[in-house]
Amino acid sequence: MLWLESGEVFAVGRAAYSLFPPGDSRLIVPIEIAGIEAFAVVDTGAPYLVCNLELAERIGVSGFDNIGSAQLRTHRGQISGSLYRLPLKLIADEGVSVEIDATALVPHPDQLLWRYAPVFLGFVGCLERVRFAVDPREEKFYFGPCG
Repeated sequence: MLWLESGEVFAVGRAAYSLFPPGDSRLIVPIEIAGIEAFAVVDTGAPYLVCNLELAERIGVSGFDNIGSAQLRTHRGQISGSLYRLPLKLIADEGVSVEIDATALVPHPDQLLWRYAPVFLGFVGCLERVRFAVDPREEKFYFGPCG
């Protein structure tokens, strides 16, 4: 797919992304968490993989290790919840899909604003664990293992 000048592989997979709503700057990519496929917004300004409540129920998040709690301030308001380590796969249209262990923030069940909110791929504990690049001309999201 993509290589560094040293010849080392930079990206092994790529996926078409979409912008939603059309013309907006939200980059949406296909993912899979614990075997459940979904779409997520690439958000390098956010920490963690932020799951919505509906996806958390579908993946059975209570069956995974709870590693703490966190609070975030977002454009949707404050979010507080539990942190989990979840298997996240970036799904490739071409090449090889890449799986990482991602730190995920799952809102507390009483935060109904987050029931069907978008899923976000944040940087800390998530995207920092892969190499990635965006090709806006071709509307492709490239990714590969980091190290």
